[in-house]
Amino acid sequence: MKLFSSIPVHFFVTISLAFFLSTGVKAEDAAQEKAQDDGGDHSALHHPEPESPSTESPHSKTAQHSDYDELVVIGSPLGKRRFDVIQGTSVLSQETLERALQSNLGQTLAEMPGISSTAFGPGAGRPIIRGLDGPRMRVIQNGMSTMDASTTSPDHQVVADPLAASRIEILRGAGTLAYGPSAIGGVINLDDGRIPQELPSDIVEGSLRGLYGSAANEKAAAGGITTKLGPVAFRGAGLFRDSSNLQIPGYATSSQLNEARGTPLGPYGVAENTSTSTKAGTLGASWIGEDGLLGGAFGAFDSSYGVPSEPEVDIMIDVSQKRGDVNGKIDRPFLIFDSADFKYAYGDYQHQELEGEGGELEVVTTFKDKGNEGRIDLVQKPWRDLHGAMGAQVISRDYVVTGEEAFVPPSETISWGLYAVEEYHLEPFTFEAGVRFERQTIQAKQVVDGAVVNAPYNRDWNTGSFSLGASWEFIENWLVGFSLSRTERAPTAEELLSNGPHLATAGFETGDPNLDKETGLTIEGTFRKRRGRWGFGANIYWTQFDDFIALLNYGYVEEDGTPDTNGELMGRQYTPVNAQFFGGEITGSVEAIQTEHFTGVLDVGFDWVKATMNPPASFNPPGGAPATSPNSRLPRIPPARLKFGIEGRTERADLRFELWYVTPQNRTAAFELPTDGYLMLNLMFTAHPFPDRDNVTFIVQGRNLTNAEGRVASSFLKDLLPLPAREARVGLKVTF
Repeated sequence: MKLFSSIPVHFFVTISLAFFLSTGVKAEDAAQEKAQDDGGDHSALHHPEPESPSTESPHSKTAQHSDYDELVVIGSPLGKRRFDVIQGTSVLSQETLERALQSNLGQTLAEMPGISSTAFGPGAGRPIIRGLDGPRMRVIQNGMSTMDASTTSPDHQVVADPLAASRIEILRGAGTLAYGPSAIGGVINLDDGRIPQELPSDIVEGSLRGLYGSAANEKAAAGGITTKLGPVAFRGAGLFRDSSNLQIPGYATSSQLNEARGTPLGPYGVAENTSTSTKAGTLGASWIGEDGLLGGAFGAFDSSYGVPSEPEVDIMIDVSQKRGDVNGKIDRPFLIFDSADFKYAYGDYQHQELEGEGGELEVVTTFKDKGNEGRIDLVQKPWRDLHGAMGAQVISRDYVVTGEEAFVPPSETISWGLYAVEEYHLEPFTFEAGVRFERQTIQAKQVVDGAVVNAPYNRDWNTGSFSLGASWEFIENWLVGFSLSRTERAPTAEELLSNGPHLATAGFETGDPNLDKETGLTIEGTFRKRRGRWGFGANIYWTQFDDFIALLNYGYVEEDGTPDTNGELMGRQYTPVNAQFFGGEITGSVEAIQTEHFTGVLDVGFDWVKATMNPPASFNPPGGAPATSPNSRLPRIPPARLKFGIEGRTERADLRFELWYVTPQNRTAAFELPTDGYLMLNLMFTAHPFPDRDNVTFIVQGRNLTNAEGRVASSFLKDLLPLPAREARVGLKVTF
């Protein structure tokens, strides 16, 4: 590891890209043109494209194409191809999704370009996009909020389980105005098809999925069936997941924490309090006609999982949610519009945190979150080369925390927004513009000295955001693009009113009720090549934040917030700072070998983000803590990563080797320990027993084959929980 740490990452990147570009130029053959994956997520995708028979692969008689050809639903109400979306996007579907599935959403997406995870054990993990997490990154389910408490704390589970998803889309950058200015980091949409969108072609259609992972004795299964009766489609789906404590390479506690604080190394080879148990199900139906549909669905989610933030204490979280969804569509022209899409969702969420010793657990804190969301999206009729969409969105949230660790007072948040996006095509150029106006109101009882009192808190914010972009397909299948956006985000109730110990993150958190709105200016450039025997994609971005709401460390404290260098909690305060984010995602792939029955593919990926801030002129933590100014580093920023992949494909099977190098993270914030780099080797075998039908996929994976100790720098638990030990994973997907 020291050898790899001593070699600059940029050296690897330069050599790798030069190799792929030079090899690809020599290998390109227009007569054998074949769609390629951009290499940024996993290996090439396996999706049918009947209109392009020239893309036929030895892997299957079914034609295939790059995910650049897929329609991006959340990134464009107009249904653009991923290739044409200026900002960086990724799509997980079909076989690529099967390969990526892990125990939670954060882990499932953590190997996608530009994405890390909060990594709070197998039970809880929320994605982090380009170093931005929490309220700056939205997770939505079928285009609507998940209506859970996952943005409040990293130990809170995202109730949208990737095991139920048929497709996951990730959109980064400025193209997220349709879903709110708080989504400047990005939007992740899980599509589980709970409301049928079309009538099945047969009487019954469906799928079954099964998984097993050896690191936690994980057993999981999911399935769904869709049938029809006249113009009405019915769908039922369900899933379960069960796992034991996670096996880890070495001790749970990092050597850095042991040396700095004398924290015991803890158990060897196992992470305590990491077992999980999840069950979920949905029922849905739609009336589907020639000019639209009207449908609804009801779902229930129940989960229980361990939290490893205090290994010596048994901590469990019980989660339950009941959710209803309604969707109506008009697919015929009316007034100045081509179509309309209306959605409404209601969620009743609750989770209880239980603590104890010796198996005796009692409820210490209860979180309740009731949410409503309604939105309408209207697609305009094209006028010459101009077309676009507009819409409105309303969200309400009633959030209550009671118990010993109620560090946030009860609050009610209501927001409504209006947006419009327009596109103008002037071949070979495309121009984009978008604008959004939003108003947010927060009402709460205020926290004073750690107690909820009846002093009312009521504030309003008006925010305005816009985006501009242009792309140029200067040669067929080659695109260069540029985008500029300015977004404003109102603070959340947690950022404003927190005041108390937050034991899950070993912190004492203090909000600032006078916080102003956060403003971000983002510039992003894009360069892509999508077809041929080699492919390439790059997105480079820079964001300047004014009044960025950072959760800054100010020193160790006791549970009542009293400063104490020997205290067990880290004092953290929400503080407005000016911050800068710079980074990018670069991917490339090349068909090094191509014969009638075999294709050999090499791919590379690299992503990085550098986040700095201008320390505030005055930093006065509460409770009499020393007014020590923080340094210029923001906390919990993921390090740079480099991936190499080698894959061989035949008609019935694929074999893939994947090597990940995650660099050390030494650019740490005040009171934050550095993280070592690590090297991980993965092996993936994919079989298609019936290539003529392509309805059965069998996957065997060996992950972390070298049993390396890897710690996630973006996680609050990086010094208490490493990534899983050497693991075998087996997956089976059957569609019918």
